[in-house]
Amino acid sequence: MDDDRLDDKAEADRLRDQREKGEFYDQQRLALLNSELTIANAELLQVRKNIQRRRSRLQRVRRNLKKQRVRFRNSLRPKIIDLDLGFRPMATQGSVDKVIGHYTAGPQDENTEDAIRLCRIYHQAHLNQGWSGEAYMLCFTVEGDILLLRPAKYVGAHTLGYNTGSYGIMMHGTTGDNPTAAQKKSLQWWAKNGSNKMMGSGRTTVIPGKLKWYGHNDFNPTSCPGNFKPTYRAKGKA
Repeated sequence: MDDDRLDDKAEADRLRDQREKGEFYDQQRLALLNSELTIANAELLQVRKNIQRRRSRLQRVRRNLKKQRVRFRNSLRPKIIDLDLGFRPMATQGSVDKVIGHYTAGPQDENTEDAIRLCRIYHQAHLNQGWSGEAYMLCFTVEGDILLLRPAKYVGAHTLGYNTGSYGIMMHGTTGDNPTAAQKKSLQWWAKNGSNKMMGSGRTTVIPGKLKWYGHNDFNPTSCPGNFKPTYRAKGKA
């Protein structure tokens, strides 16, 4: 029998003797390894928590950067978004001499994406009623973007008895809600540039700032447009 086989047999005999004597495991060494494993698991858990905190912090930073980009963009001009809503046949608008501001009597939008979602819901609800579709011409979002709704060349459906000869505009919200600074800036911009070709289907035939501006309750018995009214009457400057 060569030396390697003798060594293997001796090791096997030694291990068998340890098992028979209950000495196969080094209990002290095993306890130490378990302790080290517990510490390692705790450290791993802490590392994971730190990663999650950093990930959450990164997400907050990204959200803040997005808001800063929106504010910077809107300091130059609002973003104009055409929702390209499908309407049933409508009467064509003639000469216009006023702007009438509204709120939706619903929730205030959280951001532009939410405002788009709400506009599409209202549009579909109006279609389900057999109406032409969304009643308003424009929506000014809390982030200061302008959503194009009913094309400006058509008569709106926002103020009973005064739809012809007016542009109906709105902000999402209800009694107690207030316009944001971004909405005010956007409204001021539109007052000066609503007749600009960049407005697309929302392009007015006359500069909106040259028209008279009102709130819905100047014509009909309603609480609309609530706290938004001073901003509308001041063409965004209030």
